[in-house]
Amino acid sequence: MQAVCGDNGIPSREQNAAALALRYPWFNDASVQGLTAGGTEYLNHVLSDEQLSLYRVVTRDTHRFPELGRRYHREVLSGRTEIFVKYIDRCAHINKWKVKNPRNAGNVFEALLRAGIFEELLHGIRVFEKRSVLAYSRSVACTMWNLLQAQIL
Repeated sequence: MQAVCGDNGIPSREQNAAALALRYPWFNDASVQGLTAGGTEYLNHVLSDEQLSLYRVVTRDTHRFPELGRRYHREVLSGRTEIFVKYIDRCAHINKWKVKNPRNAGNVFEALLRAGIFEELLHGIRVFEKRSVLAYSRSVACTMWNLLQAQIL
């Protein structure tokens, strides 16, 4: 568990926008294409066999080992969310949008990305097809972009 949490693709320390832009090229692109690229990267990670297996283990054992769930949330899930929070905050600034709560907006984007696909893959109902991730990410990014432009979030 320590090895997986330490090697999850998330920066281990607080990162500013410049550091995130170096690690994630899409971070500097404050457009629907940048949001699409971020969504694609996210889905390729969370829908990988390794991450789905890790999620199954954590979910199965958290009731017996509560620290396992807390660590997974802190070191894996929260790190990914924080990247989207900073990205959306940056997009709002560049595009002159008023986003009431960037953290909620980041959570909404993650939820939209996972909706209808994560559980199906997790439970073996669907097989992960990497080629369909881009189209799915584009669709979700367009929805999220419209919400951001409308300043609903």
